[in-house]
Amino acid sequence: MPTVALTVWGSRVSPVFESAAWIRVLQTAGTRVVRQTELYLPPEPMSRIAMLREHDVRVLICGAISGLQASIIRAAEIELIPFVAGDVEEILVAYVQGKLGSERFAMPGCSGRHRRRRRRGRGNKG
Repeated sequence: MPTVALTVWGSRVSPVFESAAWIRVLQTAGTRVVRQTELYLPPEPMSRIAMLREHDVRVLICGAISGLQASIIRAAEIELIPFVAGDVEEILVAYVQGKLGSERFAMPGCSGRHRRRRRRGRGNKG
């Protein structure tokens, strides 16, 4: 599995990417997390992207995120899983088990609509 990062605020996913101060970076092997590191997330947008790339992050799980930041992250070839809410440990378990798409982890008011829209668009190609 790829290196995964989550924005954190205490024990929960930080509700807004742009205001997150910490990130948890995880290396996984199969369905196990083999290494976790919590790092300070710089406030400057391009410094954040550089940090993610420096730690070889391939997947970013976060709460709300602006369209501009989302575009920059995707342009850096980092898979973005936005509008996620909940306890970091529960979200990690759901991610490694392939169950993160559950409505249970959608931010209040989002109902997973952003993830559904992206999937629908991919399914209609070709």
